[in-house]
Amino acid sequence: MVNGSQPGIPLRAMSHVPAAIPLRLENQYFTLDMAHPAARAMLLEGSCVFYVPGLLGDPELELFAVLRS
Repeated sequence: MVNGSQPGIPLRAMSHVPAAIPLRLENQYFTLDMAHPAARAMLLEGSCVFYVPGLLGDPELELFAVLRS
């Protein structure tokens, strides 16, 4: 993504956390903009990469997939 200069999928802060995801007050929750062309490409490729700049330290990331109803 970074070395290949690929655009990323925009993140949106979540105002409501789905019931399927454990809520922890100290966490920040985001969703991927699945309408973005890069999101469609990710689904077609079947792979997902996260880039976290060193400025953010060493965050602990958890990824949850929630099925749409």
